[in-house]
Amino acid sequence: MKPRTSTARPSELARKDIFQALRADILSCDFKPGESLSENALAAAFGVSRTPVRDALAKLSACGLIDTFPQRGSAVSMISHSRVRQLAFMRAVLEKAVIRQAVEAYSPELQAELSEILDCQQACCKSGDILQFLYKELDFYKQFYLCCGRLAVWQTYRWLWSDALRVRFLSLQTFHYHQSPSRAMGSDHWLAAGRMLWDAFSCRDVCACERLVGDNIDEFIRDAQRLRDLFPHYFAQEPLPV
Repeated sequence: MKPRTSTARPSELARKDIFQALRADILSCDFKPGESLSENALAAAFGVSRTPVRDALAKLSACGLIDTFPQRGSAVSMISHSRVRQLAFMRAVLEKAVIRQAVEAYSPELQAELSEILDCQQACCKSGDILQFLYKELDFYKQFYLCCGRLAVWQTYRWLWSDALRVRFLSLQTFHYHQSPSRAMGSDHWLAAGRMLWDAFSCRDVCACERLVGDNIDEFIRDAQRLRDLFPHYFAQEPLPV
């Protein structure tokens, strides 16, 4: 847990820190889908009572990362390929419209903000911090929604992000250059995709922005299907998509 530098009460910090630490462990699959979580063991590991741990688990449940079973405790939720595809569908339909509006609302300040985020992602590539890279990737796309007043649209995605982020983390860990020599893979590949979108946005090229957004979503779906084949034990048992 991080040192307590906030003016918040220790109990508030414990809840926040435990939630963030557990969320990071789940998103990075250190706690694997389906793995049981013991309140007692977690409380001992964090050096706190069960109450802040229970509160953190309840918040994680609301995020879709934890399943709670009466009389049986909690377990990390399985990844739902169905929810992953639903998120991709929503983004494919809405994000192209958002990017058009964002181009119309272009400002040098937004361009600079996007560039700063990409620089942070570059640093994450160098340090190997995949999870922070993904957080910054979300922030990058969020800026397009913010600049055209579509924050509420962005927030409708939030309940679906838990599965998508785990898919993205697994894809960055699993698919590397040596598996596909024809093109770069991993975080470097997705950083390059972000820079191409930034270039198109800077040139106010709506068509290029729409195409790049669509390509990125299509690739995300392909990666999700490949991961489902490679790690079937991480995914919920659901009917195959039609």
